[in-house]
Amino acid sequence: MGDFLYDSYETTPFDYTDNSQVIPIEFVTYKASKYKIIFCSSDLEGDVLVNVYDKPASAKNRKKIYDTEEGIGNCFWIFQPPKTGVYYIEYSIPKIANPKKKHGYLVMIITYKM
Repeated sequence: MGDFLYDSYETTPFDYTDNSQVIPIEFVTYKASKYKIIFCSSDLEGDVLVNVYDKPASAKNRKKIYDTEEGIGNCFWIFQPPKTGVYYIEYSIPKIANPKKKHGYLVMIITYKM
């Protein structure tokens, strides 16, 4: 993690279905910090996408501030928030043809530096 310090993590298990899914999670930031957010995955079928927004899904004027474009793969994102606040992540899980007993796991690790 280099010069970033560990802050927290979130593990998100899910079951595949024959419908696509969106799984929302949130994280809090402080303006004075720089964040490195690491996304990891296990047992994925298809491209699970990550989108990060400045406001919740119910907000009319929310803006996308990050996406993985081609699937989660095991990637990271360095982010310096313009203000202290809550940010909203949505994992987009694709549908699969035969979802019986198919599970996946998504892990988000948050690190920071001042």
